[in-house]
Amino acid sequence: MEGDGQSTGDLTGVVTVDRSPEETYRFWQRLDTLPSFVARLDQVREDLGGRSHWRGSSATSGL
Repeated sequence: MEGDGQSTGDLTGVVTVDRSPEETYRFWQRLDTLPSFVARLDQVREDLGGRSHWRGSSATSGL
C-alpha cells in the first residue's frame, strides 16, 4: 500500500521436491495438507457435501 510505511517486493526461492509428479500432485490436491505449507492457515476440512471449511489467523491476530 502506498503511504503506509511498508514496502512490498518480489520473493523468490527454490524448493526441491523429492517425489514423483503424481505423488506431488495428489498431495497438493488434498485441501487438508494446505496448512503444512500455507502460512497462517490452521485447518481445512472437507465435508461430505463437497464444501470446505477453512480456519486461519490474520497477521494481526493476538495484538
